[in-house]
Amino acid sequence: MKYSKVIEQHEKRLAEMAGQNNPFMNEVKRMMRGVSSLENLAVNRNPRHTEELHISEIAKSARRLQKEADAASDRVNAIYRNKFLELEQKINDRAGLYANPETAKEIRQALRAMPEKDRIKAINDAVQRGDGEVIKSISGASELLTGISSDVSARSVQAIQQQKAGDLVQELKLLDEGFSMSLAVLKDVNSAVREGFDPGKLREIEEKERIHQEAVSNFEGAFGDHIE
Repeated sequence: MKYSKVIEQHEKRLAEMAGQNNPFMNEVKRMMRGVSSLENLAVNRNPRHTEELHISEIAKSARRLQKEADAASDRVNAIYRNKFLELEQKINDRAGLYANPETAKEIRQALRAMPEKDRIKAINDAVQRGDGEVIKSISGASELLTGISSDVSARSVQAIQQQKAGDLVQELKLLDEGFSMSLAVLKDVNSAVREGFDPGKLREIEEKERIHQEAVSNFEGAFGDHIE
């Protein structure tokens, strides 16, 4: 029950962060059920089955869980990507972080021509009055074009986003945390799959099965055509 307990804690944390409507919750719950079932199967051997058959059953189930985890990983990444783009769009809309290319060029030129003290003051004033156009004009631009360092530019964008769309910024933060937690869950699932059975022992069993099947085939072919 090692990994199911860890995943259970991740699940509780997700619920605390954003309730049962967290976009990753269904995938986490699904993986929780899979790992719990695998662990339960591992410790409850059918008394009619040999240890070798039990190991083979666990390996088959672990491989199924691995396929499910791989598919879940794709879904989790798609959920994150789509929600991130959606929130980013909403934040930028509310913060007014848009600028006409020609206007942005003129703003960058004007800033670059200012003394450094005046340039920094101009950026701070733009943030204070919520001027998304000015801040967007320097966002991502080279310091050679603006005279503004990338750190100052990034902080200015974050400041105006927080100022005008603080609730959405917090929602984006929760999305990031939920995504990170979901990746941690998937990592635990992969660990559970790897440690669910001894691969060396499984190879030994499969080799014995192969040799047995070969022996059966040799016996069946030893007498040629069947004679009544």
